[in-house]
Amino acid sequence: MRILKYWAPPLLYMVLIFVISSMEQPPLPMPEFEWLTIDKLYHFIEYAILGGLLTRAFVGAKPSIVPSQLVWYIAALLSILYGASDEWHQTFVPGRFATIADWVADVLGSIAGAFGVYLYYGYQSSVRSLRSLSFISPEPTVDINNFSNRHKNVPTTDSRQPTTIKKGINMHSLVDLKVPEGAVAVHWFEQSSFALKDSAGTIVQIDPYFPRERPADRFIHTQPPLDESTLPTNFVLLTHAHGDHTCSETIRRIWETSNATRFVGPEESTRQISEETDVSTENISEIRAGESVTLNRLTVHAVYAKPPDGDPSADIAPPDVTHLGYIIASNGVTLYFSGDPINNFAEHNKLISAVAAHKPDVGFLTNHPTEGEFPFYDGCVKMATRIGLTHAVPVHRACFVTRDYDPNEWASNFPAGGPEPLIIERNSHIIYS
Repeated sequence: MRILKYWAPPLLYMVLIFVISSMEQPPLPMPEFEWLTIDKLYHFIEYAILGGLLTRAFVGAKPSIVPSQLVWYIAALLSILYGASDEWHQTFVPGRFATIADWVADVLGSIAGAFGVYLYYGYQSSVRSLRSLSFISPEPTVDINNFSNRHKNVPTTDSRQPTTIKKGINMHSLVDLKVPEGAVAVHWFEQSSFALKDSAGTIVQIDPYFPRERPADRFIHTQPPLDESTLPTNFVLLTHAHGDHTCSETIRRIWETSNATRFVGPEESTRQISEETDVSTENISEIRAGESVTLNRLTVHAVYAKPPDGDPSADIAPPDVTHLGYIIASNGVTLYFSGDPINNFAEHNKLISAVAAHKPDVGFLTNHPTEGEFPFYDGCVKMATRIGLTHAVPVHRACFVTRDYDPNEWASNFPAGGPEPLIIERNSHIIYS
């Protein structure tokens, strides 16, 4: 359906051009070679429309083999080539002619149409970036009760199954969870997928990744930890545009659950959402490292997880997408979600200081004992220590067969007197205060 929505208009328009060009004309002598005639304007407009329609189709439903950064050029090129084929086709139609001047007008129109759509999407991206500075979410389509009558002084785990609320709908446990003032509930699903709920009832998901196709040779658990329809969500934060962090399949289902959900992430993630889902552009906001956003009563600060230029001194190339981490402050509690940090994060003073400046209490840290893309256990301990965390939680595990690790082995690397390791069971939550 999505392919039809975006590709039917340019294809039907190309058929229309072919039909009109196939209509015979009264016999006329070959026209003189002229550049500035009214028919050149018609050619320009005709192919500006085609260039724009093709560009829109590529942006909205891009074939997987086409790089995102080339869609504008490819759309213009296809329109230009179709113009050339149409001029050639007219040589076989009585009363019609092919001229270089007509084709040049087609070329200019194709480029103008593609560039116009390029400017439009660029403008929309700028508007989304401006909107990201501060916004209040409307209530989700399913009621989320607000509670503030319970307080816990230490992190506690609670792995309840989804509970039943109004109309007999089997909703996720966060929906009617009572979160006390001065606390935040953090539900960890698996990998780096989280949901937060504050005492005001705002629900935020981070890097939701719940694919339905889960072959046993790749996934530890063949059933996803969340049915998206059971957890209406105010906001979604995305750290970067790798498939297990920005998952279009999951985002589409979240959007189907509540069209009030707002999506915030780096440019690559917001572009992917625009291209691969039906999420309204009004609900997509770009964020960059160093910027902050207000999500109802939550304040989110974006920081780099990997330096954009890589680390030449360690022979680490620049990352292929912008990698962010998030510090989230709520009513006296500050949480840090690392995203996918560079493996020597603890050696980068700028990365450390950007996080430490916000004095997070607890960090949810990606690491692995052998995979060199992320900090090893000792590097993770040093990272947590330099930031000044009170508690550290191991994540980016319990999902893929080849990327899992033993959290207890990780925890054994923390010395006494340093950050305290806190292990959360898959698909359960803590209330942190």
